[in-house]
Parts: sequence; structure tokens; C-alpha cells
Amino acid sequence: MAYLIEWQIKAAIIVALMVIIYALFLSKDAMFTRNRIWLLSALFMPWIVPVLAMPASIRSILFAERTAVELSDMSIPFTDQTSVATQNTYVWQWSYLLVGVYLLVSLVFVVRLVWGYIYLLKLKGKSKKLKVKGLNLYLLEDREINPFSFFQSVFVPQKVMEQADRDHILNHEQTHCRQWHSIDITLAEWMLILQWWNPFAWWLRKLIAQNHEFCVDKA
Repeated sequence: MAYLIEWQIKAAIIVALMVIIYALFLSKDAMFTRNRIWLLSALFMPWIVPVLAMPASIRSILFAERTAVELSDMSIPFTDQTSVATQNTYVWQWSYLLVGVYLLVSLVFVVRLVWGYIYLLKLKGKSKKLKVKGLNLYLLEDREINPFSFFQSVFVPQKVMEQADRDHILNHEQTHCRQWHSIDITLAEWMLILQWWNPFAWWLRKLIAQNHEFCVDKA
């Protein structure tokens, strides 16, 4: 249990460092493709580096041979044994409580993500579908929804097709599709599922979306 908590903390530190480096040094130039690679790396490296640099304490937990120890062989007074057992029980209770809360909130974020996919399927089902430059264009009846894209599908309210700048709007969303920005966002959402308690994970998600807009504007 302890090594899972330690892994989470180390991952959070790596996310924070990569986000801070990006904000201080990389976000100030126009190398948006390089910046996108860096931000995507910030989604993977926090989970890879702690495993590669696994401390001896975790290696001993995972791979050490277990040996049974008889209490009769230990020269520990009974009162000390009771005190140690009580302390260990207290620590384990808190560990299980923290992990339980973490898993519960993570489950809420999973449900939130799945509900988003279901919502998109419902939009597709009640929208008029067109084929534009190899992409699926869905015309929405709800005029309050802003145009957006998801993978190779573009969703726009019908009022957009009546506007003078509709070609610019459609090209903008189609560029998102061509550059597969939905993959980045989906991975960022899974990062939030794993690190919802880390403010730098939320900042990372915002930076990824911001970088997408820069990439589209440049294109």
C-alpha cells in the first residue's frame, strides 16, 4: 500500500517539474510541435521514471523472499509487541482510508469521462450527418453549443452554416481532427483520473488544450 502512495507522490513531482519547465522556458516560443511532444511526454514520464528508478524498499516488497518469523524467537517484551502492533494497525487504517478515498474520486472521474462519450453518441444520433473533406460533420439543433471536434468528427450548430465565416470555423475544427488533438485530450483526461488531486495535472490539461489552439492557428 505504501509503495502505491509513494509512486503517486513521485509521479506528481515529475508532472510539476515538467509543467514548470514548460511554463518558464518552452511556452515563450513558437515551436508548437516540439511543445506538444513535451506536454505529451509529461503524461507518460511520471509513470515510467518511478518504475525505472524503483527504490530498494519497493524492490524488497515486490521481489524479496518472504520468511516466517516466530514470535517466540523474538526478544521483544510483550508490552512492546502490543505497542508496535497497535501503531502498525493505525498506519494501515489510515493508508486504506486514503487509498479508498482516492479510488472513489477516481471512479467519479471515470464515470464523468464515460458519460462524455455517451453524450457524444447521443449528439450523433439526433444530428444531421454530412461528409466534408473525408470528415464526419454533424449539424446540431442546439444553437447554444459551440463548434467542437472529437477525433474525426466535427460538431457544429446549424446556425454556423448560415454565417459568413463558416469556412473559417470548419477549417479550424478540421485542423484539430487532422492533427489528432483528441488523442492528447483523452490522455490528459486519464491523467486527471490518476492525479485528480494534483493541481499541476489540471494545469497540464489546460496547457495541452492551449497548445492545440496555437498549432491550429499556425496551420
